[in-house]
Amino acid sequence: MVSAHFLATGPPVDLAGLVAQGRQVPRDSAQAADFPATYHLFPAGFHYYVAEGLFLTERWQDLLDWYTETEHQYPELTTLTGNVFNELRRAFRVAALARVGRKSEARAARTGLQLTKLLATYEWFGDYYAVFDWLAELATRPTVARRAALLDEITDFAARRQMPLFRTLARRWAAK
Repeated sequence: MVSAHFLATGPPVDLAGLVAQGRQVPRDSAQAADFPATYHLFPAGFHYYVAEGLFLTERWQDLLDWYTETEHQYPELTTLTGNVFNELRRAFRVAALARVGRKSEARAARTGLQLTKLLATYEWFGDYYAVFDWLAELATRPTVARRAALLDEITDFAARRQMPLFRTLARRWAAK
């Protein structure tokens, strides 16, 4: 479904509708201490998946607006550390900042990310979520050498996992 939407040139995102849906999502009553923060407790699951969709479809300004809305609805995310979904969400924001021309903000925000460390520490995340980290870095328009290295990583991942969407997206972003 995501790749079909990605490949299509559809209508603009109905951000107001997504905000309304997001506000209807019930909050989980689980306590933070009941789960390891790394993965299991992420209070804004719906919001993460919307952010992922906006990231994959290159809706950069919508992604920044959604990030702000998510932080408004879930202020605890600003202090949630060691959580892969939160770090990915933050990485998506860095990419969006770079793509809308706010490069200095993107550089500053990138230095605080813990995603690479989390993926290395918890190997079982690495296989799938690392590709999002690579894509987010690629979207920030790194040096030519780093861009080539990222493109190789993403292309290899896409071939191994038979997920050509990631290769197509990486090639598109590397060319821009």
